[in-house]
Amino acid sequence: MSNNNNNTNIMNNYNCNITANLSCWLYDVTTTHANITTNMTPTVAAIITTTRKPPLLSYETKVILEYIIHIGMFYTTAVFGIVVNVINIIVYKKQGLKDSISIGLFALSVSDLFISGLPIETATCYALKFIYPDSNINFVSVHYVHSSWSRRMFYSLSCMITTMLSLERCLCVIMPFHVKVIFTKSRTGIIIISLIIIHVLCFVPIFATHRLQWEDSTSENGSRSLKLRFAPHRAMIENFNSTFMAIITPTLAQVIVTCCAAVMVHGLRQASKFRQAVTSGTMQNETKVDKLNDDAALPNDAKQQTITLSPRDARLVRTMVFIVAILSACNIPYLIMTYAILLVHDLNMQRAYHNTYSLIFSINYVLSNLNASLNFFIYYNTSTKYREVFDQTFSCRRSVKE
Repeated sequence: MSNNNNNTNIMNNYNCNITANLSCWLYDVTTTHANITTNMTPTVAAIITTTRKPPLLSYETKVILEYIIHIGMFYTTAVFGIVVNVINIIVYKKQGLKDSISIGLFALSVSDLFISGLPIETATCYALKFIYPDSNINFVSVHYVHSSWSRRMFYSLSCMITTMLSLERCLCVIMPFHVKVIFTKSRTGIIIISLIIIHVLCFVPIFATHRLQWEDSTSENGSRSLKLRFAPHRAMIENFNSTFMAIITPTLAQVIVTCCAAVMVHGLRQASKFRQAVTSGTMQNETKVDKLNDDAALPNDAKQQTITLSPRDARLVRTMVFIVAILSACNIPYLIMTYAILLVHDLNMQRAYHNTYSLIFSINYVLSNLNASLNFFIYYNTSTKYREVFDQTFSCRRSVKE
């Protein structure tokens, strides 16, 4: 009974401290999730201790794994992602932005370039924290302000661009006669610009309600320390952003791309069966003249069903299927963690399973970096035009004409 009373008193004191901090214009980062990798406050440490729930992952193991992931894997995936996305941008620029799919893939490469580049700052901040553990600069807070939310914004943007491209290729399978009328070059550009504006508007309040600030230290040496400060209404803004951009948007995008992928795979199978039927001779009894006459007599809906995907459309559909597969492989673990946080109260920052949460978050960070880097291999292996432009631009082996 005494333990329960102590727990209740600790929780009440903690809630009072949070309320008092939120009533001020600025409150210290040690009461918020921004300090997830620094020392926890005594109050929070007491809460976790008195709950008597054994952690799923020890703090020491978590720190070691985080340094391996944040320094080693972040630098590797970031440099690789920057290189391949710059190549994608150059190739699509030289190839020409002539249709909706090329514009979409170009925009996706630009967004993926930012996703790949921002982890360099994260890795650098963690490296500096490892080298200077007693520094008066909170390097994790620097990463939090400059790159953490920016990367989340571009990741969400890439998901929505991929969703738009999936819808376009899905309509290409369902309505091959109408897709070019629906997704014109200008409309695709307007949709992408609209997505960018929506994401910027959603994240501007986040960027406007946190900042780094030099303050005098309470120690006797009178040194100054760099601290992270928040506006009082930050909690409300972050809750809205997290609900809309971290739960609703990725869930909706995942459902849409999964349905589109199923339709595209079905379309590819039907196209493959049609080609096999033609080459096997089952349709050789129909002459070209008879087929033209039959097609002319069919209504538009029946014509649409008899026409299969062109080789180019089939390659583009195949490209999108692979892109959606990579996105799903990287996005589904993130969604699982997001819903696990909603269901498991202690799986969150500064709670009993804080170490496990922090490690899973870091792994999802790496998955998002991989998602932004692997499209290059899809483009090169599924697009003949991309491969030709790439070989002409970057290959050491030049053609005979050159």
